[in-house]
Amino acid sequence: MGFKTAWVGVRDVAPEVIHEVFGLRSLGHEEEDDVIDDDVYGVALPGWYVIVANTSVRAENPYYFEEMPLGRVTADGGVAVGCFVHETVMHSGGAGWKGGEQQWSLCHMGDQAVDDLTVEGAPPEPFAEIERRQRERQEGVTNVDHIFDIPVALAGALVGFFHDKTPRKAQDFERLERI
Repeated sequence: MGFKTAWVGVRDVAPEVIHEVFGLRSLGHEEEDDVIDDDVYGVALPGWYVIVANTSVRAENPYYFEEMPLGRVTADGGVAVGCFVHETVMHSGGAGWKGGEQQWSLCHMGDQAVDDLTVEGAPPEPFAEIERRQRERQEGVTNVDHIFDIPVALAGALVGFFHDKTPRKAQDFERLERI
């Protein structure tokens, strides 16, 4: 199976504004450990507010972020970095917005080719180092998809959130619902 999730970290925008733009409302902070299984939740990190959606990723859509209001949420000077993973089909992507405009995007469709990586715009550092490292790891390897990790690693490095590695207590998470 694997993860099928998407997250967006937003900087320089109040969580209440982020909720409004995304059509979400807070149901309060969690007390139980099963928050990660919820459909949508939020978590505040140093300098960022991250919204995580566990069931929204569609494998057939490599341009997942175009459907989100990231231009609107960053229009007044905010910054957003998004990441999606669909491990069942080895699709991953990442993208960044600033001042209402998309600055860069990465998309990996591992079921098409293990070395597939579409790059648009100018991804920020440490993109070049991450790409170099993962392509070196991929050389001569056919049973593991290291290119999948390039968008995930870049987005995670920029925001400090990883869908599968960021340890948090349940109380750190805010349950969100779509309105």
